[in-house]
Amino acid sequence: MTFTNPTTGDPIQGRIVDEVWAVEPDDFGTLAPDTNDGWREAAFVAQLIEWPEAYRSVRFTYYLRPQGGGSGSWYFGGQYAASMSLEEYRSRLGKLQQKRW
Repeated sequence: MTFTNPTTGDPIQGRIVDEVWAVEPDDFGTLAPDTNDGWREAAFVAQLIEWPEAYRSVRFTYYLRPQGGGSGSWYFGGQYAASMSLEEYRSRLGKLQQKRW
C-alpha cells in the first residue's frame, strides 16, 4: 500500500502484516441487504501496517458495498481512516476500556 504525504506529495510504501475484522468477510451474506433506505453495508477492519525501517502502525478502516451488491462489489471506503502508532493505539484503547458506555 502507498500513502502520500499531503504536504510534500512524497509517497511512502507500507505492507499490511495482520488484520482483525469486526465481522469476518466470509460471514457476510452473498448479497448486501436491499433495504431501500439508501445505506451501504460496511465491513470494519483494524490493520497492522509495517513501514520502512520497521516502524509499525495501526489503521482503522472500512470497506463498503451498495444495497444488493454481491461479493465483488466491495470497495475501499476509508481513504481518511485513522492511522496511529502502536503506542497511540494502546493509549486510546486503554481510555476506551475505562469508559462504561
